[in-house]
Amino acid sequence: MGDRSYLQVTVYDCPTRRRQVAELLADYVTCQCDLIGSEEPDPDEVAVGEQYTAEEISLGSMSELAGRLISAAPRCSFLGRQDPYGGGTGDLVAYSPKWGRFDAECTSGGAVLLDPDGVQRLAADAAAQGCLDRDAVLRLNAEGMSQRDRAAWEAVPGLAEAIEVASGIPWLQDAAGTPVPRPRQLAWAAVIDREHEAAARRRQAEFAALAGRVDKLGLAGHASAIRAAAPGLLPDAARRAAVACEEILKGRSAARGQEKERDPDAGLPWDLQRWAQAADDAHAARRRT
Repeated sequence: MGDRSYLQVTVYDCPTRRRQVAELLADYVTCQCDLIGSEEPDPDEVAVGEQYTAEEISLGSMSELAGRLISAAPRCSFLGRQDPYGGGTGDLVAYSPKWGRFDAECTSGGAVLLDPDGVQRLAADAAAQGCLDRDAVLRLNAEGMSQRDRAAWEAVPGLAEAIEVASGIPWLQDAAGTPVPRPRQLAWAAVIDREHEAAARRRQAEFAALAGRVDKLGLAGHASAIRAAAPGLLPDAARRAAVACEEILKGRSAARGQEKERDPDAGLPWDLQRWAQAADDAHAARRRT
């Protein structure tokens, strides 16, 4: 059966596609309304605000469920976690259209875990982005600023906002319905958007390397399409290239006959498909408002 652990998820907003979300959740979890004396929910609609759980389910199910929920109902908002297994860490996934998707390692209680190396990278990135300069300006001058000037500076991300985003605070506050001042929301949004842009640049570099491999197979048109594609169209270009590469590799394999030597490009179609799926997932996980 494989390794399994406890999973829980709460959909705290679902303005559309409530029946579709309910059907999807039923593949993984059951609503706890029945167990805590609440009014029995409509089985054909998601019970917003109620806890859905699975006592034991395959590891990785929370991440998989999150992807399916976002794809099926991108305007829904949810918070879920899957407990650790065998001394490892658990998975916490949160999503709202306002903030996008958040993934983190967590404890069995759902507390986000930040490793020391990650904190050091976060601090270094924050310093490189000028977050510490913003903090210094507010620390030294906030009392003499007008309310408007202070709000404008507070809307610029500082170190605290970078740490809060890394800890999932925007998503946790959203799930709890906690009011947050507008400048802080803007600062969080700037951090999240910056992280998505950095990840997009890394993916673009990886696709450029894949395009070079595609070019070497004699598929210059497909390679050019990958290099020229806009982020939202990149997965489709990569998948078309994967199909074309696979046909060429099959032909080369047939030409070699019974030779057992592995084609050095044999993994290229799989790499293209894998990165196309990653690009699709990242596009779906972006902020929508």
